[in-house]
Amino acid sequence: FVSLGDRYGHLVIDAEQHTERGLQAAGERARIHRVSTVLNLEGLDAENQMRRAAAFLGGLFEVARDHWYPMLVVVDEAQLFAPAVAGEVSDEARKLSLGA
Repeated sequence: FVSLGDRYGHLVIDAEQHTERGLQAAGERARIHRVSTVLNLEGLDAENQMRRAAAFLGGLFEVARDHWYPMLVVVDEAQLFAPAVAGEVSDEARKLSLGA
């Protein structure tokens, strides 16, 4: 999906290069500024994929509803952790993702 972002001019965020707090802030800004975004989780283990995806998505949803406009959000590499959640990530990471 990174190539999708490149091809259509969507913002591509490499989650491996950012902290959870940084990703939360990026999610907030993406929502406020209506930026379609590809969140690339490549290079992270399942635990960190879950944590960083939850941080970014949490940022999207924490913004005031006045800023909720249609936008495209693609979580690249999500298939690597989504079906394998049972037992591969901590309970804390799982709870964070459910809150996103």
